[in-house]
Amino acid sequence: MTTPLTARQLTHPAILRAQEVHNEREEGGALRDLTDAETVFLAAVHIAGMRCVQTIGHAVRQWGDRSEAYWCVVRLARAQEADDLSLALEIFENSVEAADEALEIEMMAAE
Repeated sequence: MTTPLTARQLTHPAILRAQEVHNEREEGGALRDLTDAETVFLAAVHIAGMRCVQTIGHAVRQWGDRSEAYWCVVRLARAQEADDLSLALEIFENSVEAADEALEIEMMAAE
């Protein structure tokens, strides 16, 4: 069972990039293997979302979904999720850039 994404989550750059990575994997009808960087990135995006959902679930069980304490926890959980997603995207982009540079250097050396 998957939790539907909120409009806020759908517009986060990390979520959009994760969807691109997933869609790129399926291009041409045949699935390609994910790179290590893609695997780590998609896992980090998943973990960030699951931590947020888990924290909100604990708040519901503890205080109910109408209390002020609940809403404070929700805001904190969503802020942490946004921070985690931003960090995951930054790390992924840096690793892709480094891999591209390494490939370019390797190609220049082969010439």
